[in-house]
Amino acid sequence: MKYDCSPSIILDKLKKYKIERRNASESNTIYPKKSFDGNKVKKAYMIGFRLGDLNAKKCEGNSSLIRIKSSTTKLAQVKLIKDIFGCYGHFYAKKIRGVYRVECSLHKSFNFLLPKKDKVEDWILKNNRLFFAFLAGYTDAEGCIKLSQNRARYRVGSYDKNLLNQAYKKLKELNLYPRYRLETKAGTTYSGVKHNGDFWGIIISNKLALLKLFEFLEPHMHHSSKLKDLKRAKENIIRRNINFGIKGAKIYEYENILCHYPDLLYKLKTNSG
Repeated sequence: MKYDCSPSIILDKLKKYKIERRNASESNTIYPKKSFDGNKVKKAYMIGFRLGDLNAKKCEGNSSLIRIKSSTTKLAQVKLIKDIFGCYGHFYAKKIRGVYRVECSLHKSFNFLLPKKDKVEDWILKNNRLFFAFLAGYTDAEGCIKLSQNRARYRVGSYDKNLLNQAYKKLKELNLYPRYRLETKAGTTYSGVKHNGDFWGIIISNKLALLKLFEFLEPHMHHSSKLKDLKRAKENIIRRNINFGIKGAKIYEYENILCHYPDLLYKLKTNSG
């Protein structure tokens, strides 16, 4: 043996010096689990994504592990979950009749993923960076960025009425011109799917508000397809602004965002007189 003594002596030493020991679950785990590093931005993103698209619960029995699950038909979503959580624990994905069943076992330090509440926590709401990290996670799960009639639009929707209402108020406070509405009433059947609850949505379509929103969201988003959609939407907005211009007052209101697009800012100021 490495220390030339019996296991019982080592156990006595651990008890004597109050050194934390692994429980039965941890000591019999085949795949090592990495504990969460405490990064608040990452934590806010993970909570947003969990509330949108993940099931999280403690493993059965005496295990201290956290297991997350999801089902999706999109391979990009499988890759996203693996990229976010796969480095922390054992990742598993299997395709059954066109649907990917995804699981990942995580260290107990991920217990912040367990609560499933229809709300944005105060520590997230009070900090703009954390709020947009949370919203990026929720957008990766439940949102879409698309062109409708050749106009860029951001939309996120779910049954989480209170959470979306909090997000709407925060976006409004930040002058991002959101609209918040009941999109589908409970009991309505749409595209062959019956909605068991009221479905709520937030929409942003103002051009400069979208540019501002995208600057906040893009650093935190991880979904490859939605990031492509975001960049396509930005190009659409820039092209439309060059073609049709922006009224003078709005240029200066969003100059801190437009400074990332110097050619656009110069043309807009020149055209505004």
